[in-house]
Amino acid sequence: SIYFKNYEGGFILNFDTVNGEGLILGTQDIGFGEFGCYSLCIPTDVNLGSGQNNTDLILMYCNHQGIAAQICDTSDLNGYTDWYLPSYYDLKEVCKISNYPYNIQNLLALTPGGIYSTSSQMTCTTAWVVNQPTNSSYCNGTTYASKSMPYIVRPMRSFTSQSSPTYVSTSG
Repeated sequence: SIYFKNYEGGFILNFDTVNGEGLILGTQDIGFGEFGCYSLCIPTDVNLGSGQNNTDLILMYCNHQGIAAQICDTSDLNGYTDWYLPSYYDLKEVCKISNYPYNIQNLLALTPGGIYSTSSQMTCTTAWVVNQPTNSSYCNGTTYASKSMPYIVRPMRSFTSQSSPTYVSTSG
């Protein structure tokens, strides 16, 4: 399996064999940031794979410095600079690790007790976040929170079949 293998700056989290597109989760948290532009309605999406477009929209509509989308967009993590803030369902993919062996959970686990930013707005004043409970190695669910509060930022990036994961080493 190619899932959870270290590839192009992070861990393969999702791969669609039909369209050849996949998601890579950054190997670490890269800071704290608020969604930004508290009362401004930004037309973001919650769907899997919408994180890049959401990040672009947030940056287009909101020019606040130090917001979560900007932190991802300007990140140079493990030699890659095309990171974005994951959408609600992009980050929910991490929550699926509860079905995998403990060593995989440890590899991808979010910071215990952490609340993670997503690029999916719920209302003009709230955005979806993902909670990581302190007594568990997997996400217990999601909720929404104020866009003006800073939450943990974990970047994500995408790849396509042009950077085929068939070349990923499956040994460790």
